Amino acid sequence: MHPVTRHLTILFTDIKGFTDKTSQRSRSKIQELLDRHREIVLPVLEGRGGKLIKTIGDAFLMIFESPTDAVLAGVDVQEALARHNAEAPEDDRIEVRVYKVKKEQPVGEAKPTASLRGSGGSSGSCVLPRPRWRPPRRPGPWTPAGQAGPR
Repeated sequence: MHPVTRHLTILFTDIKGFTDKTSQRSRSKIQELLDRHREIVLPVLEGRGGKLIKTIGDAFLMIFESPTDAVLAGVDVQEALARHNAEAPEDDRIEVRVYKVKKEQPVGEAKPTASLRGSGGSSGSCVLPRPRWRPPRRPGPWTPAGQAGPR
C-alpha cells in the first residue's frame, strides 16, 4: 500500500486570554468554559468540513480539504461567538483567535514544523497568511494592485 498525499489546510483556534481568564476560577468553572467553547466552536468548524486532529487545552487543531472552507469556518466561528457573547454575561463571554498555518509542512513529523503568522492576533478576527503577489513573467512595466501605473 502506498502512502496517500494530499494538500490540506491546517487551522488553529484558541481562547484569547485563557490563562488570565481561568486563573481565578475553580476547575469545574474552567471545565464549563471549555465545554461551552467546544459546544459552540467545534460544530461550526466541522460544518465547513473541518476534522478535529487534536485539542491542546483551549485550542483546536483542525484540518480542511479546502483553504476556502477553512477561512469561511474561521469567519463563521467569529459570528457564532458574537451571537453567544451578545447574550452572555461578561465573565461568560468567549473570544477566540483563528490561525491558518503559514507554510506547507508535512503533518506528523517528530518535531513541530507549523508556524503561525501573527500569533498575537486579536479576538474576533482570523489571522491568515498574506497572499503573495508576483509580477507578470513577461517583460514590461507592471504595477502592484492599488497603485497608479504608467500613463
